[in-house]
Amino acid sequence: MNHAAYLKFENTTSKVMIEEIYSPIHQMVHVIFEDGYENIFFSDIETREWIEQDLGVTNLAKAVGMLVSGSRTEKLPPQKMVWYHENNAAKPIHFGYLKYNNCGNTFYAIFASNKRYMFTLFRSNNLWKVLSHTNLHSWNFDLDYFQEVPFILDMYKL
Repeated sequence: MNHAAYLKFENTTSKVMIEEIYSPIHQMVHVIFEDGYENIFFSDIETREWIEQDLGVTNLAKAVGMLVSGSRTEKLPPQKMVWYHENNAAKPIHFGYLKYNNCGNTFYAIFASNKRYMFTLFRSNNLWKVLSHTNLHSWNFDLDYFQEVPFILDMYKL
């Protein structure tokens, strides 16, 4: 859903276009500013602060977060992720995960190093399955993670 809004930031009001991006884990929006700048903004499930993708917690992210979620009354508690980091000869692997149980299955919500949700995995009949994933057209994360993460979860019995 796209909609226009007015964002107050650093004593200036700017017209912005906001596109909500589906995420089963946290709020996420693509914002286009009238000066042409655009980025993805999302809520951090560990701190509940807003993050500007690839830039981190910024004043602009805080302003976008207030605009997007300011009217929401529910405040979700922070959730602690487990982080995995490995440097190997080919490329570094860095991701976080939330492990939870539901309906007799163990699920892993997988996050990139920038804290953005990537996908959810679960194991059924000794096969790993991707239950849901982020909207790939809006972000090009390394698709090798679909294969590498289940291997790591099995190898280290995480």
